[in-house]
Amino acid sequence: MDQEVFEEIWTQLAEQICDAIYQDPRIQAMKQDFLHKGFLSLEQKSDFITTSDAIKYEIIHKKFGETETVGYKDFVTSWQLWFKNKSGHTPQVSGKAGIVEHILFGSTPDPEEFLRNYS
Repeated sequence: MDQEVFEEIWTQLAEQICDAIYQDPRIQAMKQDFLHKGFLSLEQKSDFITTSDAIKYEIIHKKFGETETVGYKDFVTSWQLWFKNKSGHTPQVSGKAGIVEHILFGSTPDPEEFLRNYS
């Protein structure tokens, strides 16, 4: 897949993933607890990561297919090339854009940063 086309598709998908994570009732419950207490427990952080990863892969699989499909394998190949070309060449950003970048580069956003800055 053309890298410019891939980047456009992947950026839009990463934004969808972040929105879906934010809107998930489990994440919203964590956010309310975080706003009340000012921090998350280690268990809540772990639950956030587990929930976020599940949402991320559900959306990726809906778009590109299940893990063993040609569509998904093409996605992985395109992502690896994109990652190789982008690594080290992207300025650090914070806030909502930084959270989307975590997804773009294959990681899960910090739970407390996500709950503090994403809306």
